[in-house]
Amino acid sequence: VSTDTSVQDHFVVRPSSKILDYTILSEEKSGTNVEVSVRAAVGDLPEKKCNLTRSLNMTLYRPDTYIDMNVPAWIETYHSKLINELSFMLDSDPLTNVRNAMNVQLSPQKIKTIDERFDYASLLSPQVRVRKGEFAVIPTLNLSAGDKPTRFVTSRQIEIRLGLKVFAGASYDLIGEFEKSALFENDRIALFQNLADLDKPTREDLIEVMRGLIKPLTSEMTTVLGCQPLNDTIYLDDQKLTTQLGSNQGISPNMLAITSGKHSPWTVLRVISVSSNSSILEPLDKARKLSELNGKTVEFMELN
Repeated sequence: VSTDTSVQDHFVVRPSSKILDYTILSEEKSGTNVEVSVRAAVGDLPEKKCNLTRSLNMTLYRPDTYIDMNVPAWIETYHSKLINELSFMLDSDPLTNVRNAMNVQLSPQKIKTIDERFDYASLLSPQVRVRKGEFAVIPTLNLSAGDKPTRFVTSRQIEIRLGLKVFAGASYDLIGEFEKSALFENDRIALFQNLADLDKPTREDLIEVMRGLIKPLTSEMTTVLGCQPLNDTIYLDDQKLTTQLGSNQGISPNMLAITSGKHSPWTVLRVISVSSNSSILEPLDKARKLSELNGKTVEFMELN
């Protein structure tokens, strides 16, 4: 190329990421050019990951139990201790905050529609309600007994099913049912009874079998609940976008939240103020009308 040759290059750049949302910071006109400065949220939405470090707030209600009349008396007596051990296991987990309401029976269908001001039973015994972002838990226990005959021995077997029913706070919609079970031999009736008694499991052995269900049951439940998304409906209150989730539910200042956008694929919001059970958000694009976001469902982005 000679020194008096004019060379012009044109580049087209395709970004590897997406513009999720943006706001215009300034606009300046210089001759025939217009310069626009924007602040944008770019990239891809992070994949949903289970947050195993978020605190889980739950309320334990009265257990739902069924005990077969053929179950030995000592097992029937022990079942209350088993429920107490389950409660203690959850309470000792550093990631769970447990409120004990085991003297209160929860009826999810009833509590959805009940107006406590006009319900006689609620006036005598007030309902224990669970907030948005928290969990209502009903322990379940089923004990059944039966005989399994063979040629020389009849084995008396006990089946135990220990479970947890988990409901979402405020809506009381069922999130999931978790259950662990065990089948063990309690007694034998044999032609040669002395020989049958030699290797019969002791009462302590059977108690350990029942206690062994607790840890895997609670671990499975807390793992699944840690994967539940943090979302809520935002409302415009005194020209502020508010949500009923706060620090108690895992919300922190500067946390981002997303909802469907109007002029962009997503509307990104930022938490600007947090209290125990509520928070205030503002959109990335401050020119956006807050009334357009009123009643929208947002999902908070938990980045580990």
